[in-house]
Amino acid sequence: LTKQTALANYKLRDYNGKFTSFLQEHIGALKIIQAYNLESHVTTKFRECLNEFVVIASKAYLLSYLSQRLPNLTFLMMNMLIMFCGGLLVMQDQISVGTLVSYQLIFVSMSAAINNMTWIIPNLAAANAAMQRIQEVFDAPGPSVNERGNIELPHFASGIECRNVCFSYTEGKPVLNNLSF
Repeated sequence: LTKQTALANYKLRDYNGKFTSFLQEHIGALKIIQAYNLESHVTTKFRECLNEFVVIASKAYLLSYLSQRLPNLTFLMMNMLIMFCGGLLVMQDQISVGTLVSYQLIFVSMSAAINNMTWIIPNLAAANAAMQRIQEVFDAPGPSVNERGNIELPHFASGIECRNVCFSYTEGKPVLNNLSF
């Protein structure tokens, strides 16, 4: 269960990064989206991304909850079994009530310690996933100099010169026309 929880948390962190990139890109291009009347298309893509995010997040949070609660439920069942078996042994005069109470106190204190420890498990799984994502960034190859096909550019001698530069967003409406500098 912990491997599944770690994998689900990794997928959540990965998709969270993709979803954040999607939002940042489209918020930055809001004027262009409006200019080309792409609001419905972007809204549809956003809903698709959001639905996928809900599925991934739900799975990660459910597995985190189960990894936290399963040990506690196991100890609760064991506690009930101990009380039942201990009660039978007390009724058969094989152990005293004091022995059963002593054993129960030890078991309860041990289960409290394990309960406190299990509250950390979801946070550790999330932290592990975040560290894996950070490690991927550190391990990603950077741009290398003189790779095959790269042309080494000469250093500037005096400056950049542009001649007759033309640019337009839509055809027939130039923003720049024969600009030289």
